[in-house]
Amino acid sequence: MRKYLIGGLAGAALMFSAQIIAAPLKEYTLSKLELPILVNGKALSSTLPFLNYQGNTYAPLKAVAEALGVDVKWNNKESRIEIRPTTSIGEFPIHHTPVLKIDNKDYTFFMDASIFHVSMLNGKYYITLTLAADLLNYGYQYGYTITPSEVPLFSGSIQFNEAYPFSTTEVKYMDEDTSYFEITLTSPDKTKHYVLSANPSNIQGAIYHKGMPWIPVDEFLPTFGLNYIIEQDAKNKIIRFSLKK
Repeated sequence: MRKYLIGGLAGAALMFSAQIIAAPLKEYTLSKLELPILVNGKALSSTLPFLNYQGNTYAPLKAVAEALGVDVKWNNKESRIEIRPTTSIGEFPIHHTPVLKIDNKDYTFFMDASIFHVSMLNGKYYITLTLAADLLNYGYQYGYTITPSEVPLFSGSIQFNEAYPFSTTEVKYMDEDTSYFEITLTSPDKTKHYVLSANPSNIQGAIYHKGMPWIPVDEFLPTFGLNYIIEQDAKNKIIRFSLKK
């Protein structure tokens, strides 16, 4: 058993790297937690110890927030800690071309080449709504055509005959002056749904950067029962997607 002196409830509960005015010093007896903590299936890592106090686990808030992909900041003016949905992308965007791997051949998507469609945050891939819809189109085998490519690196460009047909967009109102968009993507049999909501008080399905939704691949594709592999080819500046149901 090891003793840790922690100044006040703010320090004990949060262990956050910020300048907090300490309450009168109190002594708490805590033990070091030797068990792993998993966040979304991945072990949480920190240079600071995880602690146990009366059956409750204490972990560095900053490490937990980063693992969850949210922002945590010290508000000096209000003397408080604030946790908010992430509003910025770690690597925004990755300047690579997304391609679809079919029968060991690479096909580019027929989309605006001036826009990069893949980003990364905390080791997770995020994609634009345009790319997400195209991956669903291919996953559910909707009609497409392939145009030969003039670039030797690619076998062609894949163009879908229509936009993903099972998508709805609604404008919702928080009050008479405040509105937001909510987009729902549905499987053809209508048994699977993925919702992107820009409700400021309850953001769902994406993180937003400059008003643009970025969708987490590891949440989006499994929702529709699509198995995937992502390969990053740094040499050729390619992000390669392989899909199968």
